[in-house]
Amino acid sequence: MYNLRHTFQAANAELAQKPLLARVFFVFWLLGPLIYLIERSPADIWLSLIGLTFLGRSIVTNDWRWTKLFWVQMVGLFWGALFLSALFSPLPAEAASEAAIWVRFPLFAVATLHWLGRNPALLRMLLLSTAMGLTVLGLILLAELYVNFAVWSTPGTQGGRLTWPYGDPVPGNYLAKLGLVVVVALAAIVSGQNKVNSRIAFAAFIALLAMTILTGERINSILVLSSFGLALVWLNLHRIKFLAGIFGLTAIVVSTAISSNDFLRLKFTTNFIDGLFNVANSGYYHLWNTGLEIFKLAPVTGIGAGMFRTLCQEIQFPSDVIARCDNHPHQYYIQIMSESGIVGLFAFVLMVASLIYYIWRNGHGTNDKFRQVCFIVPLALFFPVQATADVFGQWINLMIWYSIALALTCSKVTILNGSGSNTVDRQP
Repeated sequence: MYNLRHTFQAANAELAQKPLLARVFFVFWLLGPLIYLIERSPADIWLSLIGLTFLGRSIVTNDWRWTKLFWVQMVGLFWGALFLSALFSPLPAEAASEAAIWVRFPLFAVATLHWLGRNPALLRMLLLSTAMGLTVLGLILLAELYVNFAVWSTPGTQGGRLTWPYGDPVPGNYLAKLGLVVVVALAAIVSGQNKVNSRIAFAAFIALLAMTILTGERINSILVLSSFGLALVWLNLHRIKFLAGIFGLTAIVVSTAISSNDFLRLKFTTNFIDGLFNVANSGYYHLWNTGLEIFKLAPVTGIGAGMFRTLCQEIQFPSDVIARCDNHPHQYYIQIMSESGIVGLFAFVLMVASLIYYIWRNGHGTNDKFRQVCFIVPLALFFPVQATADVFGQWINLMIWYSIALALTCSKVTILNGSGSNTVDRQP
């Protein structure tokens, strides 16, 4: 309780020193995870306002130091590749528009890193706000389970899926993608020396994982489980008995959650195994193959950002290809290849690698366990061997870049041990 009270007191003292308008804006920033619980449009307005305000601040103060960060330059390179692909797209205006508005996501990440998240007390409050958002969503989903248990437990259109408060199967993305920094933070606390905190953190992780499974989100459940597991192994390589105990308890919880519903049991076992060993009959396989076929049509610059959904139906595929058109090919790297070609893929890989390296380097060599594992966030979110959502999709990017922004900033500031202190950014 003291640490929680101290967090609020430190944040309040920091806010009290700021002018009224700045104070209001920082509070607006801290409310982000709760605004995400409303719907995508309010969340997009929140993120876009922060990015645009930061850009305006840079113009007024003539502070462009952030443009010297290598990962920011790689974002610029990828952004440029998207505009290049638009020039050669059959629909250049639409592709250029899709590319132009995408930049608001990394701009928000820069705003959090370079401006809003520089104070440890306020950054700790944002992490706490994220945990609060996860808790509120968990309670909402429990209420949905109670009210609609008969529907949830019966296989069918909504059987095994939870949709509150959005009305569609988005909650799993909130828990796993927006909450991913909390997941690795919990792994860091579990790995600490304080046994009471370790047990509380593990219980919180188990609750988060179980609720993600109950939403029916297989990929997001794997994302939560693998990120927590990788962080634990990274921090506890020589604690074999400790790792075995944690993973054993986690396996029991996973098995119990999966067995709670026929839909979940089939999806996480039979269907999952069949998808691994019978890939050719998978719907994902046909989507990925369609994306690769489109890539062959324009291998250098692609067909334009976001144009898979628009142009796929108009393309004449070879007779031996089972084409499947959708909003996107459900795989980041295949989508980048088909929509922006080799040029875009090269720039995208550089951007992702630079994000991972920047965060890893900030935490490397420190004694702070949390900072040491923040790099897992972009690594997990952009891991190439997984089915994914749309690279340019609104909802997913809102959640992914929120987590990246938090991971970038938390990797530089100690916030889980004591009051924390700012560190020197070794990259200008």
